[in-house]
Formats: sequence, C-alpha cells, structure tokens
Amino acid sequence: TLEEVVEHKDDIYYYPDCETMTDVAYYYIDELQALGDIPPSLQNYIDYEAYGRDLDMGGCFIETSRGMCEIPY
Repeated sequence: TLEEVVEHKDDIYYYPDCETMTDVAYYYIDELQALGDIPPSLQNYIDYEAYGRDLDMGGCFIETSRGMCEIPY
C-alpha cells in the first residue's frame, strides 16, 4: 500500500540511469559486481535480459519516468 511505501521510503533503492530491468541487471552485475569480477572473455556470455527478468520476478521493482525503483520488502 502507499502507506507502507511511505513508512519504508528510506529503504527504497533508486536506479536513476535504468529504464528497464535489463538495465538494472547490467547495474547489479557490472557496477555492484553481484557475480564478482567477471573476466572480459566471459562478459559476452551473460544474458542480462534473462537476469533482469529473474530480478523482476524475485523482487518488487517499479518503473518510473525517472528510473527504476526497488522496494526491498
């Protein structure tokens, strides 16, 4: 509910440069190094689109006109 969002506003993570879940997947893997340090020779084999779908199914993401938001509860 909106009340829950307001109560947890400090827990919401904002991805300003991400317009899609694929962008969020790139951010998780490349910026946050969710999979550790990936050698350049293996980077082309990562399916960012599929990982983005998995993130979306397992979390609570909201697409806004200014970027993606994640509500971790």
